[in-house]
Amino acid sequence: MLRKATPKNGPIRVLQLTVIDLSVAKLLLPLIHGLQGAGFEVEVACADGRYARALRSQGLKIHALSFVRRGLTWRHVVVFVQLLRLMRTQRFHVLHTHTTLASVLGRLAGRLAGIPLIIHTAHGFRFHEHRHPFANAVLIALERSLGRYCTDYLFTVSGEDYQTAIDRRIVRKGCLERINSVGVDVRRFSGTRRSSSLAAELGLRPGWSVVGFVGRVVREKGVLDLIAAIRLVVDERRSVQLLLVGDTLASDRDTGTAAAVRDTVRRLGLGDHVVFAGFRDDVPSLYALMDLFALPSWREGMPLTIVEAMAAALPVVATDIRGCREEVMDGVTGHLVPRQNPALLARAIIRLVKDPELARQMGRAGQRRALADMDETKIVQQQVSAYQRLVGRPQAER
Repeated sequence: MLRKATPKNGPIRVLQLTVIDLSVAKLLLPLIHGLQGAGFEVEVACADGRYARALRSQGLKIHALSFVRRGLTWRHVVVFVQLLRLMRTQRFHVLHTHTTLASVLGRLAGRLAGIPLIIHTAHGFRFHEHRHPFANAVLIALERSLGRYCTDYLFTVSGEDYQTAIDRRIVRKGCLERINSVGVDVRRFSGTRRSSSLAAELGLRPGWSVVGFVGRVVREKGVLDLIAAIRLVVDERRSVQLLLVGDTLASDRDTGTAAAVRDTVRRLGLGDHVVFAGFRDDVPSLYALMDLFALPSWREGMPLTIVEAMAAALPVVATDIRGCREEVMDGVTGHLVPRQNPALLARAIIRLVKDPELARQMGRAGQRRALADMDETKIVQQQVSAYQRLVGRPQAER
């Protein structure tokens, strides 16, 4: 039996925990608003930053933590003490953790602090088929220990992780639920029109095909593989540009890839074919400038950007890894290619660039799938319903 988190009087207090404030702004806000609409009192704990400051100005209570994302460090001990103090003094009824580091420290602290209900969303387990077997064994043992002793309920965002959680006995029977991706506001991306003035501002050339990438510019996102692939694409089709949207976060362990990408672009003579847009807040307008979307990641959970691109009616070329292969229907909504293979990545891109009608058909198929299965409204309601069931309050009390 799960512990009931319902207080006799007053609202149920929920702490959403993640490492960086970007995750709150770009990933967790719909869930937070859904819970608030259902009568829950929600606060957030994460590293401080510009997104946290903006969210505070909108009325969201955010507790600043000293999180860093650079391997094992003494600062994680500081964060653990901060979490323990926060949880013991604030008396939350529910803790919901996201991302690996936050989930490890948070679930341990939450159990020690006596939080009645601990929920974790696995946005992609760290163990996978491309990792060394010994590292996988250690990570599986860690997840199993946390799942059995420090987790009351587990959400997975992919079918593969759901089945893995069952096969590896990550949590107790009956304490697991799959949500379909993380969901996006699909209509926000499907209703945006192409802006010629924005294209000109960015330096996109009229009549050229635009391959898009949105994400953190780090090695595991396959950005260097994508640059190598674009070199091969341009050798065959000159009128192609790559629009890179994103950059490296200050909290990223990988701080050298952004510079390596720019150096590689110069070395390969791709200056006219790669546009660096950096971090942007008008991402739906940028998707509207693209002809296809590419995400050659080495590891993912359930990538949000693919859902956004599908909602924008873009065909997607992605690596055949967990998460991506669940979102992209190979040959229907785009193409799947082996990871770290620029030659096959380039071939898939060229196929879509040379056949615009095929690209449009795949884009429309992806959009239909996103609208039907990946709308954040449905996914948020599924989680809110689970909360209400777990704390023992019927939906009628919303």
